[in-house]
Amino acid sequence: MKIKMLTTAAGPGGSMESGQEYDLPRSLALSLIDGGFAKAVETVKAKPESLPEKEISTLEVPERAVKPPAKAGKRK
Repeated sequence: MKIKMLTTAAGPGGSMESGQEYDLPRSLALSLIDGGFAKAVETVKAKPESLPEKEISTLEVPERAVKPPAKAGKRK
């Protein structure tokens, strides 16, 4: 997601200067926007309703062979 920084920010991943535009992962961009440190440059397009929904299938967990517990020896 493209943002424009309103303040300068720096951290272990690098620095971002005020007034510059950056293309960041959506979660990071939204965090900076929510904190007032940046503003969105491009609008997020809504999903068109004419597109079909994706079918989601589930996978079954394969069976695993389980060794039965060892029998305890007889006690006298």
